[in-house]
Amino acid sequence: MTGTETSLGHRTFHEKLDLLKHRVLEMSQRMTALWASQAQAAAERLAADAAEDRRSRPASPTGTAAVADAPDAEFDGQSDG
Repeated sequence: MTGTETSLGHRTFHEKLDLLKHRVLEMSQRMTALWASQAQAAAERLAADAAEDRRSRPASPTGTAAVADAPDAEFDGQSDG
């Protein structure tokens, strides 16, 4: 192999490597944008669900949301045995 062939191969390798680095960076930026979009959508869904829950529960006389279920005896810290 001559010096020119080695130089050409070296240059081609680095051009391909630079292209690959650029593509990986581009994909990373796209994934970051998609992740941010999905996180924003999830936060909006959670906020909407919480607002719906607040609207659907009747208010208690104290002005706070009423508790839907009283705790079961098995979960009040007492054991059977």
